[in-house]
Amino acid sequence: MTNDSLTVGCIVSMVPGVEPSADPVLQSRLFSYPDTHRHRLGVNYQQIPVNQPLRAFNPYQRDGIMAVNGNYGANPNYPSTYRTMTYKPVKPSQEHEKWAGAAVAQQLPVTEEDFVQPAMLWEVLGKQPGQQDNFVGNVAGHLSAAKPAVRKRTYEMFARINKDLGRRIEQETEPLAPHPQSQAAGNAQARL
Repeated sequence: MTNDSLTVGCIVSMVPGVEPSADPVLQSRLFSYPDTHRHRLGVNYQQIPVNQPLRAFNPYQRDGIMAVNGNYGANPNYPSTYRTMTYKPVKPSQEHEKWAGAAVAQQLPVTEEDFVQPAMLWEVLGKQPGQQDNFVGNVAGHLSAAKPAVRKRTYEMFARINKDLGRRIEQETEPLAPHPQSQAAGNAQARL
């Protein structure tokens, strides 16, 4: 009986290779059914054993209410260069329509356009006294425990937003970073 109250029926769960049609009612239900399940059972309703697909692995869906599967342990919940994940390509069995803006299933490369809005945010933070300093301090405090290669790539990424931002974060982070031979360095690396 307990499993019956936790069971969800979801038209979104389709086998690989099957895709929904462009029917407007079906398309609206593709959004509303999972949203209803998240409201009723929590964001991790697909982890409940009665709803869990066989041999499913999705570390990007974790934490929150009804996390029942051990939360994937130390697996990162973000794309990681240190613990990469591979995916099997799936070819749809049929194409119902050609869309003007097709959906993509892979991560797109980062371009200069991706840094326009962050640069605008950095300028907005500069209009309020102390906000840029708070941002730099927050990033530096958390980034200081990262591996040196990750810190270097992060400085480069922030420099693409604004040269001064990248320089300031590097100047504030490096004094906080533990020396490679210290006990603090070992503890910081163990958390990563």
